[in-house]
Amino acid sequence: KTYNMPTGVYVTQVKENSAAEQAGIQKGDIIVSFDGQTVSGREDLENKLAYYEAGESVDVIVSRADNGEYVQKTISVTLGNRSDYTG
Repeated sequence: KTYNMPTGVYVTQVKENSAAEQAGIQKGDIIVSFDGQTVSGREDLENKLAYYEAGESVDVIVSRADNGEYVQKTISVTLGNRSDYTG
């Protein structure tokens, strides 16, 4: 909130050849919604992901910085293996 950033999960890195990279999620994006559900933080997102299988497609809404403002973008993601998105 200090930097007027939306609430969600800040993407610090995107692994090469991961489902996130293939879908177009970028470093610096903030994941604010996953399959129609608001995301409040990393643990919340991980809890939501637990109910999905690799190969399922979901819509993810990210906020992306664009000329100093955050713009929401909906991205369709085909989920990969858990190792693709856990550290």
